[in-house]
Amino acid sequence: MTEWKTKRPRFGEGIRREIMICLLTFGAVCYDGFESWEDIMRKDMSSRTLKRLMDEEYVERSRSTGKKVYRLTDFENKKKDYEKYFTEQMIDYYRTVGIISEQNSGRKDRIERINALTEIGMMMYAADIGTTCEDKADIIQNEKISDKGSYYYSVIELRNDNDEWKLSEGQKEMIRKQEGERSRSNNSKEEIREDGDINNLNIPKQIKKKQPRIINTGACGLLTCESDDYIIYDTGNDRIWWSEIIENQFGYMTSKIVTEKRRKDVRKDIDKCIVFYKGEDILREIYEDIENKKHKISIMSVAYKEMYYLPYNPNGRKLLRIMTISGWKDKMKELYLKGYDKRTERLPIVCDGIKEEIISDEGIREGIRERIREEIRINKKIIEYAFLFCIADIGRLYKFLQAAADDVSETEYSVFCYDFQKEFVEAVAGDYVNIYVTSIDGEEEEIRKIEGV
Repeated sequence: MTEWKTKRPRFGEGIRREIMICLLTFGAVCYDGFESWEDIMRKDMSSRTLKRLMDEEYVERSRSTGKKVYRLTDFENKKKDYEKYFTEQMIDYYRTVGIISEQNSGRKDRIERINALTEIGMMMYAADIGTTCEDKADIIQNEKISDKGSYYYSVIELRNDNDEWKLSEGQKEMIRKQEGERSRSNNSKEEIREDGDINNLNIPKQIKKKQPRIINTGACGLLTCESDDYIIYDTGNDRIWWSEIIENQFGYMTSKIVTEKRRKDVRKDIDKCIVFYKGEDILREIYEDIENKKHKISIMSVAYKEMYYLPYNPNGRKLLRIMTISGWKDKMKELYLKGYDKRTERLPIVCDGIKEEIISDEGIREGIRERIREEIRINKKIIEYAFLFCIADIGRLYKFLQAAADDVSETEYSVFCYDFQKEFVEAVAGDYVNIYVTSIDGEEEEIRKIEGV
């Protein structure tokens, strides 16, 4: 009888390697996280690979949630199989950071939080943003972030033993009142937790001393690029409910980290955020909150000047990559708004481009000229306002559509958007605007070619 040797599992290439890198970096992989990989890796392929890893007893599926979440099993005994394919740095990283997901598998709220962090991490990795410990500086060890490239740090990596992360008793009391009012408004009987750990995560004792005392920040992490920095959020299938105090302090502390580690001591406050969402329904709910003036509760407009909403899918990943390009907004305007005057900063209407026609002074009384001075510049009259929603700033879109709805003149209003944004724009724009649609495929390369903007 022939005796067959069992092949030692390999992790050197292909889907197995990609999944193992995510497991070692994030401590888990979510099956839903592969939605952002669909054009580069089919979900059925990842599913088969995960099943095989389970059969080989390297991975187990968590049963604490309805989602398909996979974690490494029996890591210490199996690490010898990883050492041939992964560096000691990556294996040590899993022991100190990635393993946190294993420590939080017993409580539903913690597991949902870990799932969100994992999904965002998988999105960043798929977008070829520096995400693993080998791709980026270790800010915990006080390393400086490179001047070149884009890097993502999760809230767990941003931990710090600095007392500035802690909340004062007065801040905690304000948060209790704010959350109490929110609970009553929602007829919720859910208790407010105050364990003091970031995201209510259970942190292993050996690293707990480094954990910042920020309660329930809604952020998933920080994306720092060559010219811009963003706080990253994930709505999933629901709105983000958050505390203004917490998010403002989180933004302040991450700004301080970026200043010290990358911006060469030139303070740059982070006033931009990216919110990933799943499905058009949640995006419409967020827009309705703005219309109903509920945005102080459910979105971050009081903390961030610019808020970009990206779908959690390959289109969102492509737009995310565009957002890492230096001067990306001006380059997008140059690409999509040809023929428009893009000097719109002093206009009373939020827009990205205008078209004008020359008019005669004859017949225009001085009183009328004074009344419409905002729309007349030296014998010119605005005949069209253009808004570029490819930039995905929902707050600015709302202001533009409000102006269009209130304008009773014959001035045209136009929205330019990507094809995956069209359904949402049609739903909220009414009959007040023209809608022009383009595809995002191949646009990153075109935007990178634009110079001198």
